[in-house]
Amino acid sequence: MLAMAGITGRPGTEDDQSEGGPRTDAANYTVDLGQQGVRSSVVRLAPMVHSDLDHHGFTHVAIVAGVIVSAVGQEVVIAHPTVQLNGGRLIVLVGGPALYLLAHCALRLRMTGTVSTKRLAGAAGCIAVGLLAAIVPALASAGLTVAVLLVIIGTEELTGAQRRSRGEASPQERFDASLEASS
Repeated sequence: MLAMAGITGRPGTEDDQSEGGPRTDAANYTVDLGQQGVRSSVVRLAPMVHSDLDHHGFTHVAIVAGVIVSAVGQEVVIAHPTVQLNGGRLIVLVGGPALYLLAHCALRLRMTGTVSTKRLAGAAGCIAVGLLAAIVPALASAGLTVAVLLVIIGTEELTGAQRRSRGEASPQERFDASLEASS
C-alpha cells in the first residue's frame, strides 16, 4: 500500500494517505479521524490477502475461528456435562464445528470451484444436533457432534479411496495441476 502511494524505504505513519478507491478512501477517512483526536487504526493488508489468491487469506481465519469456538464448546461440556445446553453454550458446542466445516467449504469453492456436499451436510448435521441438545445433556450433544464429524471423515476417506482406485484426481489435485499448467 505504501509503495502504491509512492512511499518507500520507511515504515508507514498516520500521516500517510493514498489516492482514491473505496478501500483507500475508508483508510484515509479513518486516518483523518485519528488526526481529530478519535482513537482509530488502519490495518492495510497485502493485496494477496484480498485478491483472487484468497487461499492465502481470510478464509483460513474462519477455519481457525471454527477450531477455537469448538474448543470453547468442549470446555463448556467439560464444565457442565449433565446440563441441557441453550443459548451461547449451545451455539459454541455445535456452531464451532459447523463454522469449521462451512469455512472449509468456502475455501474449497474459492480454490477449486467445487462444493463439498459432505461438509455442507456435516454442518447441517451439527445444527441438527443443536436442535436435539434442548432435550439431552451436554455430554450427549458433544458425542452426537463427534459422531457427525466421524461420519464426514469416514465418507471422505471412502470417497477418496474409490476415486483413487479409478485413477481420478481430487479437486485439490486438479487445482494444483491447473496452477502448474498456467505457470
